[in-house]
Parts: sequence; C-alpha cells; structure tokens
Amino acid sequence: MLLSACSTYFRDLFKENPCQHPVIISRDVKFDDLVALVDFMYHGEVNVVREQLSSFLTTAE
Repeated sequence: MLLSACSTYFRDLFKENPCQHPVIISRDVKFDDLVALVDFMYHGEVNVVREQLSSFLTTAE
C-alpha cells in the first residue's frame, strides 16, 4: 500500500497485477538506493552520502 500511495508507477503496476503477494524485480537498482527510498517513504526524510546521491536520485525518478 505504501508503494502505491507514494508512486503512480507502482499504483498502476498493482492495478494491472491484482496478485495478493506480488514480487517486483527492479533491474539496475542498487540495494542501498532501494533501502534509502523505502526509508524516505516511511520517515519523510533520508540521509544519503554524496557518492550515492546521483544513483539515489536516478532510482527515485
């Protein structure tokens, strides 16, 4: 529910695939970026080291 509330991409994806327990595979997404994005969704802020900022913002888009 959190993903669909924070992203129209995920909202549309879940509408198209009404499976109760969907598995999402994201290619070319670094684990650290994914963790930071989920932390941001839950807490509304996140600290990202300068070296990770570019890939984090690319993943967030």
